Amino acid sequence: MLLVLEIWLTVKAWRAGWRGWALVPWAVGLVAVVALAGIGGDPTSAEDGSIVMSLFVDLALIATLAVMSRGRRPAAAGESHATLEITSQRAVDAAEL
Repeated sequence: MLLVLEIWLTVKAWRAGWRGWALVPWAVGLVAVVALAGIGGDPTSAEDGSIVMSLFVDLALIATLAVMSRGRRPAAAGESHATLEITSQRAVDAAEL
């Protein structure tokens, strides 16, 4: 059920203007789960620790995507969210240059 929520929030963040940045929390979460499983994954112990770690990373992913999907992505330096509209366009001949 959490996967459905995560996918929905990712789509919502993508449409809010984050585009490819909406996939970054997924990549960070995947790397974190693999790293934490490698560090805390003792083959002789129960898997309770791994489940708790993956649940923590999962909730962090949901929180990050929820914040991203609430509003539009802030404009970076030199970037604007304003839409440019071209009203007329004429071909430039090589002779005019």
